[in-house]
Amino acid sequence: MTTADEQVVLVHGFGAKRIWMSRMSRRLESDGYHCHSWSYFSLLGALDDHAERLCDYLVSRPHANRDLHVVAHSMGAIIARVALLELARRSESRRIGRVVLLAPPNHGARLASVVGPVVRPICPAIHQLSISQESFVNRLEPPTDQVGVLAARYDWLVPHSSARLGPHGPYHLLTGTHNSLLFQESSLRRVSRFLRSGSFDGRGLDAAN
Repeated sequence: MTTADEQVVLVHGFGAKRIWMSRMSRRLESDGYHCHSWSYFSLLGALDDHAERLCDYLVSRPHANRDLHVVAHSMGAIIARVALLELARRSESRRIGRVVLLAPPNHGARLASVVGPVVRPICPAIHQLSISQESFVNRLEPPTDQVGVLAARYDWLVPHSSARLGPHGPYHLLTGTHNSLLFQESSLRRVSRFLRSGSFDGRGLDAAN
């Protein structure tokens, strides 16, 4: 059973603001978590710059008896992955519990490959999300934490084949779109379940359905 000292940091995606995570926040708060929405100006800067700031934020959260969880959407999911790597590199005492990535471009996004070179001087983060095997996102180390991925079947921005980290990690495919994962009840329920148990379906390793 969760208590208010079990914290969750929410991270929005590209072109969004923390208000986009408010439905998720209200649901998790009702389930007993204490939520913090971290925001960044996604239209400028590189993924690693945003991730360094997120890492600082995670470290600054009050230490409690329980781990700190992270729920991140879209580009924010990649920022969260980089921040966790930075946290490990710093050997910080801030412990991270479970992590849910919603519609994450873990293997890049085709649209980023098209517009990335154009906007690179202003927003290098988009270029870093290219589907090229040599891109920043495709060279990221795989996470070692308890990380689950929720993908959307009708996501034209990040196909579910690009969202999945690997063949064996916790993964669930929902009927929905890129942004609907932030609002639909089936998604909210599974996020809460994963934070509580490490499984989207409550039965161990998850698979697409």
